[in-house]
Amino acid sequence: QMAVLIGLVLGVGLALGFEYLDNTFKTPDDIKEHLGLPFLGMVPEVDVRTAMAGGRPQTPPHVIKNPNSAVADAYRVLRTNLIFTSAQTTGRTAVVTSANPGEGKTTTVANLAAALAHNGAKVLAVDADLRRPTLYQHFAVQKTPGLTDLIVGKSTASQAIQMTRIDGLQVLPCGYQPPNPAELLGSPMMRQVLDALRSHYDWVLIDTPPVLAMADTAVLSALVEGVVLVLGSERATKPSVARAVDQVH
Repeated sequence: QMAVLIGLVLGVGLALGFEYLDNTFKTPDDIKEHLGLPFLGMVPEVDVRTAMAGGRPQTPPHVIKNPNSAVADAYRVLRTNLIFTSAQTTGRTAVVTSANPGEGKTTTVANLAAALAHNGAKVLAVDADLRRPTLYQHFAVQKTPGLTDLIVGKSTASQAIQMTRIDGLQVLPCGYQPPNPAELLGSPMMRQVLDALRSHYDWVLIDTPPVLAMADTAVLSALVEGVVLVLGSERATKPSVARAVDQVH
């Protein structure tokens, strides 16, 4: 009896283990089946090689650097699908995030913003990942002044918002990194800042921390029209993504 019991426990343990190892998103059908959410597009994984600009690493958007590449084409498809998710034509705000770090959310913001601008839209890319800001590196702009300086009144919008080499695309970097990001992002002033930005841009794309790492994104998602969740294929597990979706719904 003991031998049978041990065998049963080991068998169940192995079965659960193999199921867990295979418990990631691999295809668009996985997303539709397990999350019931719209699928916006699939982007090939790329080796992001950084160049130095003013002593900082720089990773220019593929839409700009290699406009004829398969990666750039994929972001243009993503752009088209995103446009069709809303009947609005101006003032659209969206948080771009992921369940966990390293899934490509910031790269997605940079490339999607560039693709929208190339399509004639007036776009603002906002770095609200106040803990690990990197969006400014994609466009070779200064990190400060930025969003936090705007929220606390230490900077005007014209001082904080920076031009890029792409017509129609501007960047609002993170600014000073505060000790209390969630409180700032959930403040009445942040709501006022977003309301003001809506009136000046067709699209406001906001890069935020991974959902499961910090409370910041859940706080901010309540202030915008939509959330774009970036999933790393064969990396993002179904339970973690389901938890992330619950937090931003």
